[in-house]
Amino acid sequence: MVTIVVPVYNARSSIEECLASIAAQSYRDWECVVVDDGSTDGSGDICDRFQLEDSRFKVFHQANRGVSATRNKALDAASGDYVAFVDADDALMPDAIEKLVAAIGDSDLVVAGMRHEYRDGKTKIVAPATSGRFELLPRETEKMLDLERKFLLYAPHEKLYRRSIIERFASRFEEGCSYGEDLMFNFGYLEHVGAISCIEDPIYKYRISGEGLSAAYRPDQFSQDYSQWKLVRSFYESKEMISRQLDEYHFKRLWGIVYDGLFAYPKQESKRGYIESILDIPEIASLDKHRDVFSCSNWIKKAILGRNKFFFKAFFRLRK
Repeated sequence: MVTIVVPVYNARSSIEECLASIAAQSYRDWECVVVDDGSTDGSGDICDRFQLEDSRFKVFHQANRGVSATRNKALDAASGDYVAFVDADDALMPDAIEKLVAAIGDSDLVVAGMRHEYRDGKTKIVAPATSGRFELLPRETEKMLDLERKFLLYAPHEKLYRRSIIERFASRFEEGCSYGEDLMFNFGYLEHVGAISCIEDPIYKYRISGEGLSAAYRPDQFSQDYSQWKLVRSFYESKEMISRQLDEYHFKRLWGIVYDGLFAYPKQESKRGYIESILDIPEIASLDKHRDVFSCSNWIKKAILGRNKFFFKAFFRLRK
């Protein structure tokens, strides 16, 4: 049986379509654990109606605690052999669960494609390069890099997990974390994965509004982005899954994290030691080896690689 987890918070405009797409699945052996996280717009009433009409829906209501606590409550109530996650503003293709179950075999995780749906009506397919199974071994680094480049390892949706692994290693979403909790959950789970199966087909409708935390300024932007970069990098190093292409991709991302962190300084001026906290990271030396993978002015690169804190402080004072 598959447990489908749906966290809900003020999703009245989309939750009916979401739950209806689950009720219409061609694969019938599922339960759907819906947790209403203190909605005030009537979303909870819609969820209750689905529970009355189909006993496979199990609805819980709680005071607002955030999406991590909401998913964790659903995991505590899960009884399936496998777990899939669906967000309340998204939906599944009719054969999504059937394809996920068919693909898992002796793998520990299935990663499928998804269809991005934008507010202007445009769509985009994001999917693994090929369908099939691969083991988390050094020779398969490029297959993992394909998934990472497409951000298919970062969210919990369009995937199938083994609940036995989730429970054995007490895998839960970190509560109180406002950004990146999905990545932390996935890479914690990946530590215990032997093989991954991929599905090229887009089985998940992912609605993109252009709003949310990813589009907003965050006071802890650098520290959060950098800690998550280290988490991902550490995973690949522990698996000895390192290649030239992977290095280029990872250090291009780190260049961006450092650059964005520094140029957020005008909003961080009251934070003592902020610039120092960025330029003192040990990976600055490695950035020097990958200076050509990131595009920005040479004077900025030289100041970063030279850890020139006083230069940046003077630059921002003059610009102000």
